[in-house]
Amino acid sequence: TASKGYTFDHWEDASGNTVGSVAAFTPAKNSDKIHFTATYYAVFSENKIPIYYVANQGGKVALGGETTYAGSKNETVDAVNGTPKGAKAKANEGYKFKNWTNEEKTVVYGTNEEFKP
Repeated sequence: TASKGYTFDHWEDASGNTVGSVAAFTPAKNSDKIHFTATYYAVFSENKIPIYYVANQGGKVALGGETTYAGSKNETVDAVNGTPKGAKAKANEGYKFKNWTNEEKTVVYGTNEEFKP
């Protein structure tokens, strides 16, 4: 069973050869149709998570460390060990940055224009 943030990928034998691609695995028998001593490893991959940064009317966003602003930007990070770049908001002329909210419009970060989840 995969840990949170991971997905089963495949089975490998002790030499690193892929021997199965589904989680339910039955080891092969030898030419005499007898099971033999062997070690098998379940290989898991870390899930990738998309993060979207979207500016409402009157502003734009750039990914952390970038200088190109647009109405929206996104990045993909590893679910467990990933480090988001984050984003920086920039208000258009005549507007002022207010805060960062999630999809439910709940404020998740205050008035700082730079945000790193």
